This record gives sequence, structure tokens and C-alpha cells, in this order.
Amino acid sequence: MAERGGFDVIIGNPPYVEYSEVKNYRVSGYRTEPCGNLYAFVCERSYRLVNSSGQFGMIVPMSCISTERMTTLRALWSRNSFDSHISVYSADAHPSILFNGVKFRLTILLQGRGTGKMYSTGFLRWFPSYRDVLFATIRYVTVTDELVRLGLIPKLYADLQQSVNRKMIEGSRVRVGTFIHNDGPISAYAHRIVAHYVKAFDFIPFFKNQRDGERKSEDYKVFTVENKGQRSALCALLNSTAFYIWFVSYSDVYHCGRDLILDFPADIAELSEDDSLLKLNSKLIHDLKANCVRRKVPYKKTGLVTYDEFYPRKSKSIIDEIDELLAKHYGFTEEELDFIINYDIKYRMGDELNAEE
Repeated sequence: MAERGGFDVIIGNPPYVEYSEVKNYRVSGYRTEPCGNLYAFVCERSYRLVNSSGQFGMIVPMSCISTERMTTLRALWSRNSFDSHISVYSADAHPSILFNGVKFRLTILLQGRGTGKMYSTGFLRWFPSYRDVLFATIRYVTVTDELVRLGLIPKLYADLQQSVNRKMIEGSRVRVGTFIHNDGPISAYAHRIVAHYVKAFDFIPFFKNQRDGERKSEDYKVFTVENKGQRSALCALLNSTAFYIWFVSYSDVYHCGRDLILDFPADIAELSEDDSLLKLNSKLIHDLKANCVRRKVPYKKTGLVTYDEFYPRKSKSIIDEIDELLAKHYGFTEEELDFIINYDIKYRMGDELNAEE
């Protein structure tokens, strides 16, 4: 096979196993060793074995495009000038799975040597009844260089989302991180775990456990700014659907990391001068508090945990108003704003949307 230049086609579903859990062998000379997962090693080995005109296809975790530790794997795509078609699937049973017995956020990588072009889909969700036509309806969108952020490859539903992401990038020459200071006097609190809404507050949400008493939950990360106006603008921004689209585009669609927030293009100082935006944030915070429910859950280590659970979907109309103001800031068209407001709405609103219908 080596004499013929390698394989024409390599396809597979490699093991999704952490390298640290493997005890009976070690790899040597692999550029992807820092990735720390066997699937990255299998991909790298396959790239060596496929011939110059061959095709490669693997079903791998979504982390290949959305986490920093897979940087060396993505670097091989550039090094080999691969043309990559990247389809991305929720596939973790929310609301449906891709394969029986597998609850992973997955990517299907289709690659071959070319000019290094990339095409991606959005983060695909579907109800079980749609599974039979899922692959037939996949649509790829071109990923241009300026849309790659922090080395991460965006998930793009449509040309409209490509346009929305581009306008957010071009709409501000500064990033949120410009306005965040380690010793700032005013704090905002953003929840690091995201389901269908990013949650950010200008107060510390209630949290208490039997072992430690009342305290801030570690799930809320602190972002400090210079004044209350900037805090209100930051909270409004992070609670918006525009930012949620950014989050889905570049994250693992679970963790809202600090770097992702700091990299978001936005002039917080300028936004803080918009009284309408600040008033909407106050309205949203009041509504989130009004709709929250205090939950109690027992844990072995800390005893009974009591915390406030928030339901942003009940405040979607206010979030829409925030997005309408942000549309003016970023220069979104009416069509783009409609895309933002209705982004993944049947999954984000659930039964409440059905009730309205």
C-alpha cells in the first residue's frame, strides 16, 4: 500500500478515549499528543496513510473544532491543505441522538487535499421524527478566515449566520475584554453552563449548601467593569440572542468560557451610553427574578443545596427588544434581525412556543 502512495479512502469512527486513561501503550512522534484523546491520534495516523488524492471521513467529537486543546489537530488540516466539510450534531439526546447508544456532540469530518478551504454546518438539532431526512437536508456554509476566532471554527447554519457573525466582528474594533478589569469596582456574574440561554446578572444569585452556608455558586464567573452602566450593558449583551448565536458558533455548546466572552466584539463603553439598553436590562433582570424558582437538591458532599433557578425563555420578549437595539449597533438588516430573534426558537422555547401556537 505504501508503494501505491497510500489508501484512496479512509473512513471510521475512532475511540473517544482520554489518553490519560490508557495504561498499556504510549504514542511517540505524534503532533496531536497535546490533544490528549485517542481520536486525534487516529486522525493523524490516517492523514499519513491516505494518498495525495484520497478522501478521509471520520465521526469524531465536536471538540475537534471547538476546543483549544485540539489546536494541533486543526493545524494538521492547514499543514496538509485539506478541504474540509464539517457537519456538527447535537446528538446528546437533547432533543435527539444521532446513533443508538451514543450521547455525544459529534462532528462528521469529510476531508481531502485541496486548497485548505473549510465549510461547516450549524449546530444541528432535530426531533426524532426528522432523523430520516437529516442528512439529506444538510447545507454547508463557507468558513472564511476572518470568521475563525481564537483558532476555533464556527458552526454556520446559513449564509445569514455568516453575515451576522461577520457584522458582529466588523461592528466593533474592540472586544469585551477591553473593558474587563481584574480589580474593577463593579461586578457582573455570568453562568458558565449554558442550555438554551446564556445567563448574566448584576447581582449574585442565591446559593447555599449545608456544608458551607450561603455563598456564590462556582458556576457563576465574575466580570468586573468600571461602572454600573457598563455592567448593565454587559449583562444585556450576554443575555441577548445575538451573543447566544456567537456562543453556539464558537463553543462546545455547553461551557461559556471566559475567553469566549472576552473575545466578543463589543464596545461596552459605547453601549453603556444607550439609556434604552440600560432600561431594558433592568426590565429583564426584574423579570428574571420574578420568574425564578428556589430549588433544593441533596448532595453527598455538601448536603442539601438550595439555589435560585432562572427561566430566560419566560423573558424572551424582553430579550428580543435587546436584540432590536443591538441590531442598530451592529447594522443588522431586518432579515438578519429576524434570523437572530428566531434562532433555534422551537428548541429554546419548547412547550411555551407550542402553547402560543
